[in-house]
Parts: sequence; C-alpha cells; structure tokens
Amino acid sequence: DISEHVFFENINLSSRAEGIRQTILAKDLNLCEDVKISIFGLIFNRNKLYKVVAKPRHIITESLDIYSFMIYGIVYNFIYKDDNNTFHFGENILQANQPLKIPFYLGSHAANYFRAFVLPKGSSLA
Repeated sequence: DISEHVFFENINLSSRAEGIRQTILAKDLNLCEDVKISIFGLIFNRNKLYKVVAKPRHIITESLDIYSFMIYGIVYNFIYKDDNNTFHFGENILQANQPLKIPFYLGSHAANYFRAFVLPKGSSLA
C-alpha cells in the first residue's frame, strides 16, 4: 500500500501503484493508458459549499472498477473499468492537450450521488 493512514484504508493500488507514480513524475498521461480520469462536481445548495473531504473509495463490481474521492464537492474518479459509462460524460475525461469541461450534478441528483458513494451507510446530509 502507498499509505497506512486510516483515511486511505479502502484503497489498495497493488500493481497499479508504480504506473500511477511514473505517470505523475513524468507528467505524461500517455504512460497510464489503462486508466481514465473523470472529474465532476456536486452542488447541493447554491448558497452553501460543503467543505467535505471524503475518504477515497474503491468501487468494484462486475461492471465497475473505480477509485473515487471528493474534495469540496469535486469528485475525482480513476476509472479502470466502467462497462455502463456511469462515471464519465464526454468532455470530463482528462486528456493531454484537451480542454477539460467539468459537469455538475445539482440539488437532489448531487445528494443522491453523495449518499450512494460518499456517505457512510446510515449517515445524512443534515
């Protein structure tokens, strides 16, 4: 593991760690071709910024293999497998020499995503 800190307890990059490290050091997205990076935002209430830094999560199912984290309402997804195109919406995939457009989920759509993927079970947004 890259970190033993409790914040990262749900993340185990195993064999992927070295490729990610090399990509970051070289500042070259082409070195990590097996991953797509998707970014989108969550706005629950236009008058309030949720200052949440959510624990990173590894979402893995039959159709998904994604490492996801959120900082102040911006969700970063490192997508290794997404058979249903759940986590990217066209221009919000990070690509070399391409402008990045960040879509935002608003209101109840943002809250539903947050509840499903960020909040621990049984917690609320209140």
